[in-house]
Amino acid sequence: MATTASASSASTPAASAVTPAVGLLTPQRAAAQPVRMPVAAEPQLKMDHIAFELALDGFHGGGAEAFVQHVRKAVPIGSAFLFDLPASGLLPDCERIAVVRLAGTGEAETVFACLETDGLTIRTQSPGPETAGLARFADAFLDVIGRI
Repeated sequence: MATTASASSASTPAASAVTPAVGLLTPQRAAAQPVRMPVAAEPQLKMDHIAFELALDGFHGGGAEAFVQHVRKAVPIGSAFLFDLPASGLLPDCERIAVVRLAGTGEAETVFACLETDGLTIRTQSPGPETAGLARFADAFLDVIGRI
């Protein structure tokens, strides 16, 4: 019986060699292909930005003054709290905006700390198309302060 099995497998060479399906990644194909890293949807946050977000956790409300004090305490050393203002519909679900300049190791970054309308949650947001005017105002503010 062993003779019959070996004779039948010898008669069909395709049966003895397993051919992978089209598109299946084999070790040989994997070695031949370059490694591709996934691309993030947003730029990777800098460590100072992450530290700032973590420091903002734990806010328990208390109005505009408590919000400003909490954001000021959360600003990392070397960075600056610039100003705060009512959101006035500039950002959705946002009552007040504090503008912060994070120094970091590279170029300084403007970040908005937003007090949400629930009065208990603070989120950070980088400047975007809807806040371009506020970001330009922050840059002008820094320019004026630098000249004094």
